[in-house]
Amino acid sequence: MKKLKGLLLASIVALLTTVTASAQETTVWEIAWNFFNFRHQGLMVLTGNNNGILHVRVFDRTTGELVQDVYENVQAQNTYDGSLLQCYNPRVVRGDGHYTADNFKFFENGTMMMMDDAGNWSYEVRLRQIINREEMDELTEQYGL
Repeated sequence: MKKLKGLLLASIVALLTTVTASAQETTVWEIAWNFFNFRHQGLMVLTGNNNGILHVRVFDRTTGELVQDVYENVQAQNTYDGSLLQCYNPRVVRGDGHYTADNFKFFENGTMMMMDDAGNWSYEVRLRQIINREEMDELTEQYGL
């Protein structure tokens, strides 16, 4: 877990402190989606080679309690009708030990959907790019990095 947090934090630091062309290719995103009785919030770092890591925090929608912390690897790719983020190798670092990898489809028309490897899906997806230091500081604290 410490290694995963370190990798995510190192990626964030590289994004915020380096002004080289490669750092400009690194992007940080916040993604959220609702799925059954759970709200998922994720912080994703994608590098210029379209690989990255996603830290997902899962909350019970009724109680607001944090029930899982998960890290997943991410591979992004363009498709004929938008973009696809395929997650793999989910690692639960807090809560129940089972988690199914997430996948996200972003269509050119603005529609977004999530579908996990078990075939469950949701259209309740929100995505925003993190572009300034204040937002990053807030999220770093929120995600415990």
